[in-house]
Amino acid sequence: MRNSTEWIVLDGLPVRLRVSDEHVVLSDHSIPRTLEIEISNPGEPRVYARVEVSEHGQKLTALHFDTGDDERGVIQQDLRDVSISALLEDFIAGFTFYIDRDAKEVRAPYANTPDFDAALRFASRLRTSPATRNINDALLREVARVYRENIDRHPNKAVEHYFQVRQRTAAEYVSRARKRGYLPPTKRGQKKA
Repeated sequence: MRNSTEWIVLDGLPVRLRVSDEHVVLSDHSIPRTLEIEISNPGEPRVYARVEVSEHGQKLTALHFDTGDDERGVIQQDLRDVSISALLEDFIAGFTFYIDRDAKEVRAPYANTPDFDAALRFASRLRTSPATRNINDALLREVARVYRENIDRHPNKAVEHYFQVRQRTAAEYVSRARKRGYLPPTKRGQKKA
């Protein structure tokens, strides 16, 4: 797998990006095969992530934090602040090219264009295709377990992070778990496990 050897430094931001020269074409979209991001805020751990795209979808293949001697260590909040969904979907969407086969052209990446929402929907479909996650009893039992274990904090948010899904999907999982009887019924605004 060939990667660009040059890091792209974003002006005014503590962020560097590296994008592979090789692309994967999925339907009418062209996406770099690998994307890497490194975030270095002063006084905080450096965060590195690598996303890979194939004909079968996308996946996060590396995520790590490291600190220097003069910086604080990694804390729980650092882990909470990382959204796998955002890394996969927003990152991929920003580097997706649209192929207009009728006009025989490839349009610039979606980042900072009105079409970014379309790219986000496309990236989300890559991750949440029916083949990726089958909503069955085993999944709903696991949803109920995660929800119950986090009842005193933010149970829906815990489901969202555990299953790496968006808020709306996590709420749907919890709702289905309740309908199947894995979680008790609840009144609006009251958590029950």
